[in-house]
Parts: sequence; structure tokens; C-alpha cells
Amino acid sequence: MNALTFLFALAILVWFWQNSLRFREHAMQKCKTICRDMDLQLLDETVALHKFTLCRDNSREIKILRRYHFEFSLQGHDRYEGSITFLGEGVDHIQLDHPEGQIIMHHDQIKVLH
Repeated sequence: MNALTFLFALAILVWFWQNSLRFREHAMQKCKTICRDMDLQLLDETVALHKFTLCRDNSREIKILRRYHFEFSLQGHDRYEGSITFLGEGVDHIQLDHPEGQIIMHHDQIKVLH
């Protein structure tokens, strides 16, 4: 029984790792697209997982919330922070701490940019 439990735990760990890599890559692609569409430069070509938790969506279903942070630049010599938040399988919102004011784009606004 212990071997079966170990294999089950290992399978869950491998699934979780692959799923996390898939979401990180998806976050990276979305951030690149948003930065390109807004004429911003995505710095370091990377995103970093900042938050991972369970929460409820508007229909009261429990979903996984993942928030990734990234940095962007307006002209190449400045650095500003941004984040992309996934709720379940889709993007919930993107937040950019722009020097002229904070920009928050929800999932329906993000689709318009593409």
C-alpha cells in the first residue's frame, strides 16, 4: 500500500509541475502580447509566480488563482511592475503600474487588444 501511495503522490507532483510550467509559459506569452500591443518593453523576458491559492469566482466555484509578476519599460532605461492573474484556466486581469497611473485590464478588455 505504501508503494501505491508513493506512486500516486509522485503522479500528482509531476502533474502539478507540468501544469505550472504550462501556466508560466501562457503568462509569458500574454505579457509579451500586451506589452507589444501597448508599445512597452517586457524586461528580462520572464514572469515569476507570486501567488498561488484557491478562491471562488463570481459563480461561487472554487478555482485556482495564480498571480505572476513581471517588469516592463517605457523607453528601455526605466522599470515598472506589472502582474497577470489567472483564475482557473483563463486570465482574470492584468495590472500595470504605469508612471501615469495604474492600468487594470479585465479579461474582456484583454481580448479586444489582440
